[in-house]
Amino acid sequence: MVFFIIISDVCPVQIFPYISRLPQVNSIFIWAINEQCHNILDEYNKLNGLYSEFDDLIQRIKESVTFSEVQAQSAYYTYHNQKLIRDLTQESSLFVWFLLLVHIITKFPRNEQAKFDTVKKCVECYGNNHYQLKQIKIFQDTYSANNIIKWYTKQSFVYKLINKALRTEDVEELYAFRFLIAELHLEITHQYEKLKCKNDQTIILYRGCKLFYHELRKMDEDVGKLISMNGFLSTSRSKDIALIFAGTSKKTDIKQSVLFEIECVMRELVDVNTSVVFADIASFSNYIDEEEVLFGLGSTFRIISCNYCQVSSIHIIKLKVSNDGDTLVKEYIDLNNRDFEKMPVEVRFGRLLTDMGQNEKAIRYFQKLLIENPAIDLPLVYFNFARIYHLTGDYENSLRSYEISRKMIEEQQETSSQQILSGSVFNNIGSVFYKKKEYDQALFYFKKGYQLRLKILGISHRDTAQSLNDMGNVYFDTRKYISALYYYEKSFEIRKYLFPIDHAEKAASIHSIALVRWKQNRLDDALEYHLKSLDMLKKVLPPSHDDIAGSLMCIGNVLTEQYKFDKAIDYYTTALHMREILFPNGHPNVALSLYFLGCYFEKKHAYAEAIEYYTKELEMYK
Repeated sequence: MVFFIIISDVCPVQIFPYISRLPQVNSIFIWAINEQCHNILDEYNKLNGLYSEFDDLIQRIKESVTFSEVQAQSAYYTYHNQKLIRDLTQESSLFVWFLLLVHIITKFPRNEQAKFDTVKKCVECYGNNHYQLKQIKIFQDTYSANNIIKWYTKQSFVYKLINKALRTEDVEELYAFRFLIAELHLEITHQYEKLKCKNDQTIILYRGCKLFYHELRKMDEDVGKLISMNGFLSTSRSKDIALIFAGTSKKTDIKQSVLFEIECVMRELVDVNTSVVFADIASFSNYIDEEEVLFGLGSTFRIISCNYCQVSSIHIIKLKVSNDGDTLVKEYIDLNNRDFEKMPVEVRFGRLLTDMGQNEKAIRYFQKLLIENPAIDLPLVYFNFARIYHLTGDYENSLRSYEISRKMIEEQQETSSQQILSGSVFNNIGSVFYKKKEYDQALFYFKKGYQLRLKILGISHRDTAQSLNDMGNVYFDTRKYISALYYYEKSFEIRKYLFPIDHAEKAASIHSIALVRWKQNRLDDALEYHLKSLDMLKKVLPPSHDDIAGSLMCIGNVLTEQYKFDKAIDYYTTALHMREILFPNGHPNVALSLYFLGCYFEKKHAYAEAIEYYTKELEMYK
């Protein structure tokens, strides 16, 4: 939260040092009649000015609020849960998820119904604001795709709601405003095509803002790395305009003035199918003199340098527009889009929420989808309901939903896509029984799913590989380790062929082989496989994903067997902490983490601690 403070000139000047040091305070305005107060303006950079005319004061506050909103888009990494810029080298998996989300949002129908839904949501957001409601009504009556940029640049409700959704990465907000986000991104793409047709020179763009010291240090450490802006990034062709937005700062200030200098080598971008798009939007803007250029979603940049200019007392960060972000994600997206593209876009969005671990939001989304779109592929929707219940440990609801999906498939005319879905239903029912430790039932359904997948999809398919891996799990849990290893290795051979790069399913096969080595007491081999699997999972999954927690727990198990207790406890506690956050209402995987912590303390002969964790585990099953 940012504060703009108005103080009377009768207030003692002694309070200014204290107020100015507060990071929440953006600007201080002095309502002044006493001209003697002018001599303190140079002492505190947050003092915006002295005003004796009410209209002048109001106008200056409005300008400061606008500047503050623009600067907020430049917060580096994460500040108060507003993720604006990412280090792609370290957080490439998050970037992948975000690009997938953008990809899906831009595929949603942009029709009158979508516009109506957006307007309705906007009205809810501004229920008591008569001015904004009037603007929303004008938007509803006059909007067309070619004026979305104008709506955005005049800092209207469109600007505020889009940026709030993108900064917070709230998926429900992103869905609610999908129409606005898609329209703006696609119009920028359209304008970019015009720009690159008439310009093959290097363009230098500027952006002024303020960053905290720790953000600047991070920038300096990350020279040479890629970063990405989550939202629509506003820049200017004018260095002078950017410097106005950067403002001034002293070396002792908490927030420092920063000038981004962005190099766009057009000849490197013209012949490439890049996700980086930007548009010259000065002609659309109410502020033509700002010479604004707006970047679309998912744009990536490489940090070239980060220096402090003593002459102008400003930090200058040089960036270069880069296609390397595409290289990080293109193959991954292509592989996953083979599945995504077969689904209706509405289902794809819910599926992505599930894969991101946003299970409660995914449930609400699919429930809403059934009401708003009764013509949707119902067997597929109920399959996704079942999958979410399955992942959250609600096995009875999961089986019930899988059964609804299966019966719906039987009642419909059989198509190849329905047969493929049927194979997934059988296999996933097997997975539920496996979780319930009903192994005969699990193996029965796994085999049914495998046979159907083999017939429809062939041996070299990811779903067929999954069925083989799942059958291996049953044999592993029933201590038939030779059989388990046979199925795991068959699955891994298919996945190695299908996924030449890092992939979660390939990591799962490596993890499974590691488990067999652990049970065979080949601990060094087991640890090597587990670490390899964990490294791969961290590259392709969100950092809080349960599969990562499971991998950490298994590494703890191996280290415990090797009597490396100091290392093991770190893996165990990290895994438990992750799962307690993921499943605040309890889950079998939380219980499993508690159980292995009990085993750990028992092996250390710390029996009181062991009993404590075993007791917590048992309480979860009550």
